Amino acid sequence: PEEKISEGLCSVSMISRIRQGERTPNKMMRDRLVARLGLADDRNENFLGYEEYVKWKLRYRILTCIEDENFAEAEKLLCHFTKDDDFNNPLEQQFYYMMQVQILQVQSGDKEKIAALLEKAVALTMPSVLDRSKPLSELLLSNQEINLLLEYETYKHSERLQERCEELLQYITNADWDADSKAKIYPKVVFYECECAFFGKPDYEKLLEHCDYGIECLRKTEKMYYLWELLTMRERIYKEWVLALEKQGNTEKASNLLELQQENEKWKQALETVYSLSDLQPQMKTSCYFYMQQEMYCINEVIRCRREMFGMTKKKLSEDICSEKTVGRLEKHQTKVQMPIAKLLFEKLNLSGEYQRADIVTDKPEVLEWLNEFVLAGNNYETEEALKILQNIENHISMEIPLNKQFIHLMKSKLQSISMTSEQFFEEAKKALEYTISEQCIFQAKNLYLTNGEVTCLYHMAQSLGMDKMNAYFELLVYICEEWEENTETGAHMSMYSLFMKILASVAGNMGKYEESDKLASKIMKANIQLKKLGQLHQILYCMTWNDMQKEKIGMQKVNLCIPEMLEYCISLSRLCMKHNYEIFLNNKKDEYQNNCKVDI
Repeated sequence: PEEKISEGLCSVSMISRIRQGERTPNKMMRDRLVARLGLADDRNENFLGYEEYVKWKLRYRILTCIEDENFAEAEKLLCHFTKDDDFNNPLEQQFYYMMQVQILQVQSGDKEKIAALLEKAVALTMPSVLDRSKPLSELLLSNQEINLLLEYETYKHSERLQERCEELLQYITNADWDADSKAKIYPKVVFYECECAFFGKPDYEKLLEHCDYGIECLRKTEKMYYLWELLTMRERIYKEWVLALEKQGNTEKASNLLELQQENEKWKQALETVYSLSDLQPQMKTSCYFYMQQEMYCINEVIRCRREMFGMTKKKLSEDICSEKTVGRLEKHQTKVQMPIAKLLFEKLNLSGEYQRADIVTDKPEVLEWLNEFVLAGNNYETEEALKILQNIENHISMEIPLNKQFIHLMKSKLQSISMTSEQFFEEAKKALEYTISEQCIFQAKNLYLTNGEVTCLYHMAQSLGMDKMNAYFELLVYICEEWEENTETGAHMSMYSLFMKILASVAGNMGKYEESDKLASKIMKANIQLKKLGQLHQILYCMTWNDMQKEKIGMQKVNLCIPEMLEYCISLSRLCMKHNYEIFLNNKKDEYQNNCKVDI
């Protein structure tokens, strides 16, 4: 209902105009409205006009400074943030108050001051929560707002926090949210609930059920928000409950819990190992992750860069769309982006003209759900199931759109690559790339803007040429990564950055450059941990372990833990993020190593 989604944000009539396409809200408002509907944008590419892109960059810099504990710079940037013309916007103010809270929390600042800031933040978009005029169940809230409420209750009304946690957990459970939205907040609320419960007489069965569900939310989305904390809480529940059950004579249930405790301990040890290797602490320190956003691009820069890559003049690009002068002013950031015009310019450049898009272009929510199912089936090597889902997706999207043709062609080729030679797969990946851009345009360009789909094509082309040496495509991936590093934007492109760096580390290892490989692997491991990404840690750790195995063969000094332990940690991490096929692979490698067999990467 429009009344629910607009409450504390804008008028009902404004929501009506947004629905009808008569009004386009700014980025922060779009994000909050979408979040209240339970949708996360963690896996999408986002396009912003120049002014909004500058604002996003400022928020991103504030967040990274706080995460890096560079508080002086964060305060300086926050001061600049308050001088923005839009600072009277409630969402801008709420962000400001929450960042002040983050700084004070990390510095163990005055609790009363933190409580006062949180109260101001809550009042901006959730006034009915403070005056208790409506029960929580009647409100439509985002996970950011649930987090604000949790922190507010912690500092302002700690005596009722446990009761409030139960209410919040019920709200999240009943909310029609996607998996990513739940994973950000449910584990944190459970952790706070457990901390409160252990001050009194805990209900072990209920707490364990909540911990289990929170951990499963994280495993499914491959995230680590409060994962170590929940594993620690579950460890305590197991120990205390087992003792209680043994006293009661219920040895069978105690024995079952002990088995679960062993698995929990393996996961915890594996996590602590990768944190230790990265010189990081496993405890969560801030809530900045609620505000971190990835894959942000400036529409003006994309148009300029892409036009130059195609070797197209401003006059040619503007034909039948707008004036040549308009294109020039857009590229120089001298005029605001009009999305109807930007959409047509994007389409002429073989891009899609949405503010936000996934790997495919569609306005059907069910197709995006199928896309998630496809990715899961592919990750689990369920080839037939993945092909079936992919065919269903193809039947329900427009194949006139170049980006869609590219995605379908590449994914079909990837799933059927087992029956192809490397040369054949290279050609198929190249065909998929050229639905939207030619290889020549890419390699001749001074500046690059490539979609995730195009970069994925290049990635597969690089791999198909062999991973025992560098090639032009690997070098291009290095260039892209270096650009992100130079602009301090690796975190904003972490999915792709992590994928490339992991492969480059493997290539360096295969070339016998073990120290270089370890350095690359360590860098990407630390970056993944800092952004609480779980999905690739087992592969990164195995890359480092493989390097140690090769060093051992030629008598070089090892730099990590003992190899059998490292392999066990790799297995535990793969099981934790439900990569079952990789778990089988790693178990085989462990057996080979123990039998003194030759181990290949």
